[in-house]
Order: sequence, then C-alpha cells, then structure tokens
Amino acid sequence: MIQKRLPRKLRLILSFLLAFTLSGFLYSELYISGTSKLKMPVDKYLGLKIEWIIYTAQGGKIDMKDKKETPLVYGQETIENIKNAALQPLKQIAPGTYAQTSGNVTQITYRENEVEWVEYTYQLGGKEIKIRVPKGQEKPTQDEVEEMYW
Repeated sequence: MIQKRLPRKLRLILSFLLAFTLSGFLYSELYISGTSKLKMPVDKYLGLKIEWIIYTAQGGKIDMKDKKETPLVYGQETIENIKNAALQPLKQIAPGTYAQTSGNVTQITYRENEVEWVEYTYQLGGKEIKIRVPKGQEKPTQDEVEEMYW
C-alpha cells in the first residue's frame, strides 16, 4: 500500500495551528482571565470536566427544583444604574479594592498588585504549597488549606 505524506511545510503549518488553537483553549479554560493564576488545580478541573461530559452523555438534566423558574431579568432602572456606575469615579474601600456605585448597582474592582501580601507555606501530600494572604488577615489553618486543595 502506498501512503502519500503531506509536504513538510504543510505539516509544519498544521502543527502550529493546532498548537495555537490548543494553547488558546487551555488558557481560557484553566486560567483566571488576564492572569497567570489557575482557576483550580488542573487535576480537579479535568475531573469535573470529565464528570460533566459523562453526565451529559447519559442524558443528565439539571434539576429545576433547585433553580429559579423564571430567568433573571433586569429592569430598565437597573440597566441605567449599570451604565451610570461605570461612569462613576473609583472609590477606594481597602488597599487594592475599589467600588463604583449608582442606585442599586455596585461594581467592585480588585487590583492585586496594590495589596500587601503575607506568604505562608504548608505541606500537602508531600508537596510544599505557598499561600498568599492580604496583610492583616488571619493565617489560614492547615485544615482550611487542605479543603481548598483536596
């Protein structure tokens, strides 16, 4: 049987396109938007995705008893307040935390680089985990850190 191979340049272009598409998808799925911080540990995230795929493949449906029966709809006044809040000046609430308010709408903005952090080190499953906490907050307990990562 004779096999035809794709020309080398075409294979190279296709591999670049595949790599670019895959990295863009993984970046949007695994990382918090615009940062280098993971949404959650990769193994937990992939486990949740696999569970969701299996659940939907088996015809799973969301139980509406736990959900509101009517969709969330904003009134005209709220829509206007959302627009107006974006035009308000930022008011500092705490270091790195700002708010804009208009009527019943409050928009909060976080600037991580303006917060003073204290770093704590924990041992989890033989690995060293570092946790950053804003200065002045209590140090998380070992149980709290284990609950976040396990």
